[in-house]
Amino acid sequence: MKITRVLEVTEKEFYDHLESQLLSDFQKHAKELTEVKKGAAYTKFDEKTQSSVSDEIEDYARGNSYRMKVKSALDTYTVDYKTRTTEKGLEVVFYQEVESFEKTTQNKFLRLFSEAVYYGRMSDALFEIQKGIARNRNEAPLADERG
Repeated sequence: MKITRVLEVTEKEFYDHLESQLLSDFQKHAKELTEVKKGAAYTKFDEKTQSSVSDEIEDYARGNSYRMKVKSALDTYTVDYKTRTTEKGLEVVFYQEVESFEKTTQNKFLRLFSEAVYYGRMSDALFEIQKGIARNRNEAPLADERG
């Protein structure tokens, strides 16, 4: 599935936010990982599902693209962002593949309903990133306050 949104953030803010989140995850689950790069992989325990989850960065080109594969006992999904700067902000093309969803044969109505739910979640995820970046902007100290 694919959606495209223009976020009111800069390319630098988007990738700084993404890297900050990933590095925080690395600190919790894989202290040996110190940078975001293709091939970085780690396993964590998901309290909600009570199972192990493996994350692997399949592609990372700061300012251009990011792709991560997440595998659990329940499912495998891939999250992929491709970005480019526009006059209105950062255009983010967000792809998400969920193996169980792709393989499922459902009736047409149920499939359309499921797709609508997934698209809504994808859109929400992008706007949560935008809101997180806006919060960070508001919390950043002014230049004269830093000394």
